Amino acid sequence: MLHDDDCPSVADGTPFTARLTSTPRPERHPAVITPARYSLDVALAAVTSAGPSEGDVLRAALTACAIPSYKANDGGTSCVLVPINRTANEGDAHTGVKLLISSGEDAERPAEAHDEPWSAHLYGPENDFIDSVFTAPDFLSLDEESALTAWAVLRWLEANAESYTHP
Repeated sequence: MLHDDDCPSVADGTPFTARLTSTPRPERHPAVITPARYSLDVALAAVTSAGPSEGDVLRAALTACAIPSYKANDGGTSCVLVPINRTANEGDAHTGVKLLISSGEDAERPAEAHDEPWSAHLYGPENDFIDSVFTAPDFLSLDEESALTAWAVLRWLEANAESYTHP
């Protein structure tokens, strides 16, 4: 999890996370605007009745954080796709820069079969691997892990999506 101790400080010693709420944000491309600040609790509340698959639970948490997502397959592995350009339709989402989030080989497994943590990886338009973005800890329940993953993806998108989105 992210803590102030893990984040870089500015020259005056102010924790990096304190700057997130106190520093005015520059004008952003519409694809990367977050309509409101979302908490981990919002994502966690959304997953309590989600299912039946582990991917459905994650997608409920992502939806609660205003992050569009789609079911996808990557080389025989079913996963959850998050377009970097959040205004993209489903067709464009598959052909643009995206995050592919998976847990083992099959995001369509029943929720109770979830046994590997979610991990999010950044891929280019030609499905070329760019970077690993997040891996959830392996000691959480599926609900907690999905909420944390959605929250981490939201934070990553807020900080990085503009670098991959062209107006």
